[in-house]
Amino acid sequence: MDEELKSTLLRVVPIAFVIPIPFIVCKFKKFPFRETLALKWPPVKQILIWLCIYAVFAIINEFYYLQSEAFRSRAWDFELPVVIIRSIGIIVLAPVAEELIFRGLLFNRLSRLRTGEIGAVIITTVFFAAAHYQYGLSDMLYIVYLGLLLGIVRWRTGSVFLTITMHMIANTISVVEFLVA
Repeated sequence: MDEELKSTLLRVVPIAFVIPIPFIVCKFKKFPFRETLALKWPPVKQILIWLCIYAVFAIINEFYYLQSEAFRSRAWDFELPVVIIRSIGIIVLAPVAEELIFRGLLFNRLSRLRTGEIGAVIITTVFFAAAHYQYGLSDMLYIVYLGLLLGIVRWRTGSVFLTITMHMIANTISVVEFLVA
């Protein structure tokens, strides 16, 4: 097996095993899945409003980012199987796993403490950013802003499905950047 493919599989496959963890915790602690993990869709009007807010956020970020040196240094030069596996990991698996953990389980538990929802937004953003430590400073600023936005969306809509969708859109944009850089 090619080294790049092996390395990619070692990065992507474990993410799939993270997805059941919030469900296992809920089962073990006897927390209701839907409520604890915010497994519901908000009303269509809220979805559209938050997607428009995210679009403005993404456009501003892209305007800045496409002019930066970081953008030009991120090009992927991989064989097709590696691109496909990495894309699945980045676009599908990572957003589902991260949102279920950060904006699902962790947000739910933290919002019940004295920190409340605002504290939960901030703390989950810190953990979200820490999980992305491998990126440079300009990327980390975007990740913190994205984490805050996703936390606010989770708080205001009560939905992790919308944050998963928004996270998938953000990661799709990143994959496209990797491919066209």
